[in-house]
Amino acid sequence: MQCSALGLSSSLLLIACGGAAAPPDDAGAMDAAVMDDAGATPVSDAGPPDDTADPEALAAAYAREACAKARRCEALFGRELDAVCHPDYRSHFWQAMIEAWRAGRGDYDRDAARACLDAVASDRCDRSEIDPPPTVCADAFVGNVPEGGACARGPSSLGWQCVRGLDCVTEGACPGRCAARARLGEPCSGVQRCDGSLGLHCEEGECIVYPGVGEPCENYCAGEALCHGGVCVPTPTLGEPCGDELPRCRRPYRCRPDGSGGDVCSEVLGTREGDYCRQLFARCDYPLICQEIPLGERPERETDGICTRGAEFGETCDDRTPCGPGGRCVRGRCAEIAEPLGACDVEHVCPTTHECVNGACQPRPGSGERCDDSVRCAFDSCVDGVCEPRWPNEGEPCPPEIFQQCDLGLECGGDFASPVCRVPCL
Repeated sequence: MQCSALGLSSSLLLIACGGAAAPPDDAGAMDAAVMDDAGATPVSDAGPPDDTADPEALAAAYAREACAKARRCEALFGRELDAVCHPDYRSHFWQAMIEAWRAGRGDYDRDAARACLDAVASDRCDRSEIDPPPTVCADAFVGNVPEGGACARGPSSLGWQCVRGLDCVTEGACPGRCAARARLGEPCSGVQRCDGSLGLHCEEGECIVYPGVGEPCENYCAGEALCHGGVCVPTPTLGEPCGDELPRCRRPYRCRPDGSGGDVCSEVLGTREGDYCRQLFARCDYPLICQEIPLGERPERETDGICTRGAEFGETCDDRTPCGPGGRCVRGRCAEIAEPLGACDVEHVCPTTHECVNGACQPRPGSGERCDDSVRCAFDSCVDGVCEPRWPNEGEPCPPEIFQQCDLGLECGGDFASPVCRVPCL
């Protein structure tokens, strides 16, 4: 279901979703509310708010679910990703979606919004499923700017605000213009992509098509094919021979000895208890975690852990025996990670952006708030008694080492070699 922006006030988005929701007229504006005795305070009887009503509601619901995932999956993520639990946390991704929606540059797909929340609420502990959000979340915003229309590049794709099949071509200017993707033989660049639906790739500034199986090749082939001996050949998959002639197997398999003098494409990483895993890309079946294997004991170059259940709440833990989902090792014992504003004690610890105050997890000071040696900032450094902003401000550099992030309300743009934070194209 897609929704189109009809109007805005400072606090309200009016949407129409396939005729299901439209802006109320004067006579019916209060039909879903009752007044208190004084006749001044509207009290809604419409039930709980809809998490997918509009991009703002989706962003708030996503933050709630992402916080739960960050706490549940801390054993994999580490503690840095629970920043989403703080009430002052703002995501550049959601900010861009909300602002583009307000500007009328896209429609809102509530079905995709629900799929987004379902994805982040899943048991799977995947580092990429918090910030930035899962890919399906970008599908909640469907660009509607036609070819030639003014646009801004979004956080998830070059053509976020454009109708499907177009990209926002900026060429360093603001705003950009929605343009068709380059076709075979046409020039291409970092801002002018080739049309991937036609199987095109940008090579040395020109859109080309990679050869397929059985066709002559120099370096690359289409899809999973491998350039071998000047001809594209199928890449071996699980159980198929490999070796010096065809050293690469189809992902995620690896070429390993088969025990009889040959080599075969084999599984190296698994998801079940006792299977080998990689901590950064762990796919262990929930509630298993990827426990680190000491460097000298690793059986394979591609592995650094083993899928295990981890220690339960209250059990002993250390670097070799981490806590299971939802736990944190505190002074050699697994403590449960409480939710924001939840109860805290020796058996329940707070997210790192919160502190235990009078038995409850209260948020630490955010950017611009007061701090001192006894009150640590949630995100930033405490300078002269004030929490510094987390990201660069307008006009300040935003290099790749900080993931080209800027303070809220700004985007990283301008010269490709030395980008700076600026007010985004809206």
